[in-house]
Amino acid sequence: MKLFPGGRNRGISTLEVIVALTLLSGVVFSLVFFIKDCFHLWRKASYRIEIERNAVIALDQMSEYIRKGEAKSLFPKVGIETDFVSFYYLKEDGKKVKIKYYKEKDKLVEVMGGRKRILVPYGVKDIKFKRIGERFLRIYDFVVKIKDKEFNFSRNIYIRG
Repeated sequence: MKLFPGGRNRGISTLEVIVALTLLSGVVFSLVFFIKDCFHLWRKASYRIEIERNAVIALDQMSEYIRKGEAKSLFPKVGIETDFVSFYYLKEDGKKVKIKYYKEKDKLVEVMGGRKRILVPYGVKDIKFKRIGERFLRIYDFVVKIKDKEFNFSRNIYIRG
């Protein structure tokens, strides 16, 4: 049986096989690089989200402890700007615990009762604390740098204690 009327049934030539394989390999390589780039973008975005989320959680936690801390034990004093804050916090069992927050290298550190804990493990560029009233503390210039992008956080905290 002839495939083409008037022609011979010769099959596929070597040149046709080479052209088909070249086209197929081009499609496969393009697909592999596209998937690799998508994975790289996804990983980069999840890294940024993780750092930003850690910073927000740390800011929430600091705010909660400072809010419940003793106003008279809070350092810095009114009008002073520092790169750390320390105060006494009254635990539920009635014991006072000294808490301190500060930046160490590119980390945000909490020291509670002598135990050191890292709140933000990397990316912290700067953080400032300023007492703007007897019962108000401002956390500002809390800058988290992720590659080429910076996120700036700030918060005013009313101290109840």
